[in-house]
Amino acid sequence: MSSAPDAREQILQCLDEGQDLLLDLSAVRYIDSSGVAVLVEGHLTARKKELYFGLVAPSRAVMNVLKLAHMEEILPIHASIESLTS
Repeated sequence: MSSAPDAREQILQCLDEGQDLLLDLSAVRYIDSSGVAVLVEGHLTARKKELYFGLVAPSRAVMNVLKLAHMEEILPIHASIESLTS
């Protein structure tokens, strides 16, 4: 919750600059509804701007929350950065 506003600002800044975005969540051990809301906003913003927005390497705990929110049906989620190049 405390880092969601900073994450939101950085995500939206990248998207405003026209950058595709792939978020590495490997170091994230906890996400709550405010974090999920930031991901939804990032996804919707990217879609409007016709940019790519995806997630990579979410931990099991984060993936469980994303599944509860049905985000795995909406967002591209990759197991690793290496899996993108193979």
